[in-house]
Amino acid sequence: MIPYNQSKLQFLTLWVITLTLVLASIFGFFPIFLRTIFVFGYVIFFGSLLGFLLLPKTNKFNIVIGSITWIALHIILLSGIYWFYQINVLTITGTIIILSCTIVLFLWQQQKNFSPYKKCIHANKLKQTSTIGKTPPNYHFTNRKKLSTFLVLFPLLGTFVLLTKLATLHFTDTLSSPWTIVGIRFFIIFFVTTMLLLWTTMKAKTNKILLWISILAYSVLIMSVAFLVFQYGYGFDPFIHRATESWIAIHGFITPKVPYYIGQYMLVVAMHLSTGLSIFSIDQILVPIGTALLLPSTVFFCLQDTINSDGMNHQEQLAISDETNELTKNQDDSSGFLFSAIIALFFLPLSWAISTTPYSLALLFASLTILWIWYEWGKSTFGTRMVAIILILATISIHALIGIPLTIIYVGAWFFEKNKQRWWSVTTYILILAFLLPFVFITALHAHLTNPLSSLSIFFSIFIPQHYEWLHNAPHIWQALYIYKYLIDPIVVIIALFGTLQLKKKQLTTATFFLWSTASGIFLSGFLMATTIHLTDIISYEAGNYAARMNQFALMILLPLFVYGLTKLFAWIKKCVTWQQIIIIIGISALLVISWYFTYPTRDAVSHYTGFSVRQADIDTVNFINTLNNGQHNYIVLTNQMVGAAALRELGFVPYLTMADGSKQYLYSIPTSGRLYKYFRDMVYKRPLHKWMDEAMDYAGVKKAYFVHTNYWAPAAKIRDRAKQTANHWWTIDNGHAWVFEYDQKN
Repeated sequence: MIPYNQSKLQFLTLWVITLTLVLASIFGFFPIFLRTIFVFGYVIFFGSLLGFLLLPKTNKFNIVIGSITWIALHIILLSGIYWFYQINVLTITGTIIILSCTIVLFLWQQQKNFSPYKKCIHANKLKQTSTIGKTPPNYHFTNRKKLSTFLVLFPLLGTFVLLTKLATLHFTDTLSSPWTIVGIRFFIIFFVTTMLLLWTTMKAKTNKILLWISILAYSVLIMSVAFLVFQYGYGFDPFIHRATESWIAIHGFITPKVPYYIGQYMLVVAMHLSTGLSIFSIDQILVPIGTALLLPSTVFFCLQDTINSDGMNHQEQLAISDETNELTKNQDDSSGFLFSAIIALFFLPLSWAISTTPYSLALLFASLTILWIWYEWGKSTFGTRMVAIILILATISIHALIGIPLTIIYVGAWFFEKNKQRWWSVTTYILILAFLLPFVFITALHAHLTNPLSSLSIFFSIFIPQHYEWLHNAPHIWQALYIYKYLIDPIVVIIALFGTLQLKKKQLTTATFFLWSTASGIFLSGFLMATTIHLTDIISYEAGNYAARMNQFALMILLPLFVYGLTKLFAWIKKCVTWQQIIIIIGISALLVISWYFTYPTRDAVSHYTGFSVRQADIDTVNFINTLNNGQHNYIVLTNQMVGAAALRELGFVPYLTMADGSKQYLYSIPTSGRLYKYFRDMVYKRPLHKWMDEAMDYAGVKKAYFVHTNYWAPAAKIRDRAKQTANHWWTIDNGHAWVFEYDQKN
């Protein structure tokens, strides 16, 4: 850390060393491990300076906001450079030099003390001075604190054990749910870990640093299951984005340049070129670990004032502090309640954050921005507004369909705060949010309007059991678990409403009303997009996807109210007698276990989920076909989307084929590639006939095609045997995990 009384010469020396190390890392002068450390050290150093510059009156936690904002600045600047030029080592170097020099010039011009830690050190000195002459701490209280500190080691140990278990799995075969390869003891350990962590945080008589480390480790555990278990990656969309990022990293850009997703691509590629880490590794952990670390930290930073003071102004706090020590005690208790609420934060359905996509990264940034809006309500400054604007611009560059409404939300927050609310202005704001994205889809994506009454089922499908969830035949205990799953969203809304009712101070009433109005507008937007907008390139089972995303966005908008409601809930629990506290904590821990279970795809007595991850057999299949054709790509492959994802991983973006209708499509059928995937569905759902392959070859303008069938696509044996009768040649891959059928075009 920089000493708070250091000279400008000392600071400039440290600045030069930090900048030199990160630039040397970019040009590959160190091993990957050191390059990664130096890059993250650069982010923390300059992030702390930016936090001090924009938020000079806040405490040491502004390093979190400063670092987030510093990363967002890089995303914005690199996105602009990429749009007009490209990204490479030189443009990344230029960006770093420009931003680091700019912040130092601002600090120098304003003659600021260069340490963001001076205020914290000064506060510690005041605290030490204020304790002189006062009664020493109670002996029993000290023993209780030592006992609580000892107890917090147990959840930390439990978290380490569970992470180690997950890290040793690395599954490469057919897997639809990560929970099918862990036993009941795994969940028992997680339950005990959760219970002990909730208990120690609620009591708040322990080492706060150790407690915070335990909370962050627990958060990492919750969000890291997918990338630890699925060795080749989880989901389908991430493979498309990784292929794009890999292409950009090699060539500097990809054409055609489109004004969306650029922000994520710039962040991942810049991290790859700077640290030397693989794009796959960075992309795997970016959103899951980012959510695990940034969301709890930002919640604590942005809500601690609300929790500690419950609406009291600074003068009221000083008055209480001068008379008694109750304020300090209450703040300690409130801090514990906030810690407990952060753990219970994972009641939220965070399935959107278990893998990295532009949507998930943008929603993470949007969630941080919503928390920031709450933090700066009634006390905005130039610095706080700059933080919000930077986060919003970064979100727009990552995913415009989240960033555009986020811009309207921030403008609406300013309007709500500065103006007396009337029914017509609130209604106008809600309607703007509701119609904004449908309007964008119609004008920019050439979507078609449909009759909303005929499409209501698409919207309601996101709230009812999925087609692969069969409740009626399941045991009662499993039915109860899935009923709870369907009630998670309403429970979150109820707790947020409870938090709203607890916020009685007038200066927060407008803020809570604003959040509910915003959530309503986003929710209506999802309804309109599901019922009135039709995109011809989206297959039927993805039609309600945008509505589901808006529903997730609406829930995250209520995050400040949800967390506040949780803190009040834990405050009430602490007033109960000990045996009641234990029973309630056990119940909450059990619910958190269940919520964690439903954060990831499930396959059990109720869920017959048929989605699968990329397997070693899929990768072997792609490489087999590629070798069979000597690396030439004048053929098409009709297969399911996970084999297509494996092709994106292994082959990247090979030259697209020009179809008969003039469109350019990938040689492997994927759901977004139009008619090729339709031909694959004909092969598996109708009958594997040569005529479907002939039609596909005519459409693609090629002479050879492959049909790849996997052993998990039922009825596997029946489809396999029929395809053998129609194919010109066929091969078995990995002892029957997949079959490759070759078709030559008939003359």
